[in-house]
Amino acid sequence: MGNSRGINIAALTLTALSLAWLLWFFRTPHPDFDPRPHQALGQVMAEEALPLLGPKGRILLFVRDYQSFEVPAAQTQAESFCAALHAAGKTVAVTNLIKLDPLRSTGLTADAFLDAVRRAKTGDVVVLFLRPPELNAEQMQLAARQAGRVVALCTGSTPQQIPLREMLLQGVLHKAIVNQTWQKPAPQATASARQWFEAWYEVWSKEKIAAAASSP
Repeated sequence: MGNSRGINIAALTLTALSLAWLLWFFRTPHPDFDPRPHQALGQVMAEEALPLLGPKGRILLFVRDYQSFEVPAAQTQAESFCAALHAAGKTVAVTNLIKLDPLRSTGLTADAFLDAVRRAKTGDVVVLFLRPPELNAEQMQLAARQAGRVVALCTGSTPQQIPLREMLLQGVLHKAIVNQTWQKPAPQATASARQWFEAWYEVWSKEKIAAAASSP
């Protein structure tokens, strides 16, 4: 009886410590957090989205919920994105703060993605600061027929987890931001946002993928 009670107490203590660690990790900005790559990412995402925007089109933004649960990177990226749009005389029409389980999910589900592109009208641009999902053949066809354009953040292992090249070629996505194969040295503090961006990231498009496939 006493042994069972001791096990229960130990389990509760371990659970409490785990929760406390998660709260600290996700709510406390880390000393080594450098906002500049994230600011550059947000600005360049805006620069890549704007040419796709129609005369009466809207920007539909999907970003990780940084208000309920502090996520410095997501907040910095979103704020920089909105600032770049404002400088160009545009604003976000709809902001969707997506709640994600930090231990299980890093992106939209297939249903959420399809709903997002379904709601987009001609001239609209859906901007995802979240990983797009893997879609089956039927879902790919459905997404490719939608009227809006999609710009998505596809960093980390996303290109290996989903058929990213095929999604670009079929028009499911129109721009994808991926990590550089080899990270370049950090630029000077006075470097432009695009230079900071290119130290960490690159832009994939249908044209770039097709050109790479046809080159010897």
